[in-house]
Amino acid sequence: MSAVTDVPEAFLVLPKPGDRTVRALHQKVRGIALRRLLRHPTSGMDRTVRRLLLDTRRMVTGLGSAHKAVLLEAIGHPDVLTPLLVSELGLEEYPAEPLFTQAIPALMAGIAQLSPRGTVPDSLVWDLPLQDVPDAWGHRRMRFDPPARGMLLDDLGIEFNLADETKVRMPRGASLPSPVDGLTLDRPFHPLAADLPRLEMALVDSNPLSMYEEHPDKDGNAISLGDKPLEVWLDRFGEALGMVRDTLPGWYDELKASMRRLVPVGYLPERHLSASYREAPGVAYLTLCEDPMTIAEAIIHETQHTKVNLLSWVDPVVHNAHTCWTESPVRPDLRPLWGVLLAVHAFVPVSMMHKRLADLDHPCTHTERFPRRRHEVLVANRRAMDAVLDNADPSDPGRRLIDDMNAVLTLLEQTAPPPPPGMDLDPHLLPPS
Repeated sequence: MSAVTDVPEAFLVLPKPGDRTVRALHQKVRGIALRRLLRHPTSGMDRTVRRLLLDTRRMVTGLGSAHKAVLLEAIGHPDVLTPLLVSELGLEEYPAEPLFTQAIPALMAGIAQLSPRGTVPDSLVWDLPLQDVPDAWGHRRMRFDPPARGMLLDDLGIEFNLADETKVRMPRGASLPSPVDGLTLDRPFHPLAADLPRLEMALVDSNPLSMYEEHPDKDGNAISLGDKPLEVWLDRFGEALGMVRDTLPGWYDELKASMRRLVPVGYLPERHLSASYREAPGVAYLTLCEDPMTIAEAIIHETQHTKVNLLSWVDPVVHNAHTCWTESPVRPDLRPLWGVLLAVHAFVPVSMMHKRLADLDHPCTHTERFPRRRHEVLVANRRAMDAVLDNADPSDPGRRLIDDMNAVLTLLEQTAPPPPPGMDLDPHLLPPS
C-alpha cells in the first residue's frame, strides 16, 4: 500500500500541506463583493432601498474598522456573497436593488452570529417586508407568513418585527425559540462531515443564476431530493467524502476553505450531473447516484471549478480564454478555451484519486468499470491538456497553473497501467460519469 505522501503538489490542483492560496483568493473575492456593497451607485434607486443601503454602509464601515475579519467572514457566506457578485456583473436582467435586498438581511444574520458581544458599532433597522431570512451560521432559516415588517441588528443580535408588531429576539447559535404565530423556523442546512464543519448540504439556495444552464442534459438547478430521504443523501455524500479524504488528504483538508455548500438537484441512478457558477464560489449543484466514486469525482470536479473561478476574479488566467474556440474532451461541440481549461483542471485530480484508489487496493478498483473509467479520464485529460498547451495565452499565474497540471498529468500517464484488453474508447470525448 503506497503512502499518501506520494501525491505531488500542484498550484490550485493538489495543494501542499498548509497551503493558503484558496483562503487568500476567497479574501480577495470577498473584498470585491464588499466594494460593490459600499460603492454601488444609489442614484435612481427606490428611496427606501437607498436609505437602507446607506444605513448598511455606515454599520459595515464601522464594523470593518474594528473587526474586519468578522465582516469579511459574514460577507463570504454564499447567501451574501453570491448576490453581491451577481450585482458586480451589472447585468440588465439582474438589477442591483433586489440583489441588495436579498443579501443584506442574510449579512445582518451573519454579523449577529459572528460578532463578539458589544462590538456591533451601530444598530441597523431593516424595515422592508421579509418572507424568509437564512441564518446558515446557526443552521436555521426564519420564515414569515405573513411577511415580517422588518428586523433589527444590535449588540444583542437580531430581532424581528412580525406583521402584528410582535418582537421576536433570536438567540445566538443554533437554538430555536418557542413557536410564535407568523414565524416558522426550520433547519435546511446539514453538515456533511465532522472535520469539515463549514461544508453543508443545503435545501436553500441564494444564487439568482441557478436556473441558467448551459449543460445540454440539464434544465437548471431546482432543489430536489429526488424522492430519496435526506439521510440517504447525507450517507452517500459522506461515503464519497471519505473516499476523497483517504486518497487526497491534502486536497480534502483544503475543502475547509474551498467549499461551503452542496445543493441537491435530483436523483439519477446510473450517472451524475453537476454544476457550479463563477458568481457562486464554494457552491455546487449535485445529483445523487448509486456509485460513491462517481459522487467523489463530482465533488472534486466542482470544487476545482470554484478554485479556478476564484482566481479568475483577480487574474485573467488565460488572455484568450473566451476568444479562442477548440474541440472539447467533455462536449461534442466546439467550446471556448476557458471551458477546456476548466475541464482538465477539474479532472486531473480526479485521475489522481483513481491512481490512489488503485494504490490503496480499494474495493471499487476490482469492478469491471474502474479500469475503463480510469483510462477514459486519462485520455480525455491529455486531449484537453494538449488543446490548452497549444492554444492558451496565459497570465503568469495561468502559466503556473497549466505547467503544474501538465506535470501531474504526465506523472499519471507514466504510472498508469495499460488500457483494458479490447477496450474500444473514443479518445475525443470524456463519457458521462
